[in-house]
Amino acid sequence: MYYFDSLPQTVQSYFAAAQGFANHEFLTEFPGTLRKTPLTKTIVSFGLGQVEITQPTDEDGATVYDSFHECSAELKFTIHAPRSFGGSALYLTLAKIADGLLNRINGINVEEFTSSGLKYDSYSDSVKLEGKAVVRQNIS
Repeated sequence: MYYFDSLPQTVQSYFAAAQGFANHEFLTEFPGTLRKTPLTKTIVSFGLGQVEITQPTDEDGATVYDSFHECSAELKFTIHAPRSFGGSALYLTLAKIADGLLNRINGINVEEFTSSGLKYDSYSDSVKLEGKAVVRQNIS
């Protein structure tokens, strides 16, 4: 389980050090907790969702007791930005996150990547997008 326990921190560290994210803050707090009202920059929070561990099966459906397990996990994220930045700022950040994850940063194998529609949060006067990436990994 250690691989998935460290997944949000791995992704957060990667994007915090990546170029092209000026005026962004990356967190490993989930759900997307807001610390400043009103927001002054784009905040992206990463967290771990559902984790599923299964024993592989052969073509006949019989369990194969090998040295590994097939595992998948949901890497959830929320992107918040000040309303004044507009929705386009969220979609630009979303595209950069998708590019990083789908290009297998740090060997992360993304099987699925989805996002919600744009939402307005009146409490923080911000716009937000939520999404997830389903990550698959064989572990021993």
